[in-house]
Amino acid sequence: MAAEMDFKKWLFLFKLSNPKYYVVEMLDRAVREKESNELWDVSEDGEKIFVKACHEKEYLLIWNDKAKQTFLRLLEQSFCGDDDIDAWCGYMEAMEKND
Repeated sequence: MAAEMDFKKWLFLFKLSNPKYYVVEMLDRAVREKESNELWDVSEDGEKIFVKACHEKEYLLIWNDKAKQTFLRLLEQSFCGDDDIDAWCGYMEAMEKND
């Protein structure tokens, strides 16, 4: 199983794909809850969490709980500015409805 461990690099490449807010929200939820969903595949091996988009082959390796918190913080910083993920997603959803 190929795995990436550089969060900033992984998030940079993810952000280049210009994901919709709900993709970011579902990634946050998948990592936070350590549970797969419609878009993200999550598996565990001890403290390690492996996450990948369902259509991808390469996993992101989150090696422990401290790394998980770091990843979630970087995810928020990359997409949400000063907001938390829930506030940002709520705002983005409202903006989408106004279009």
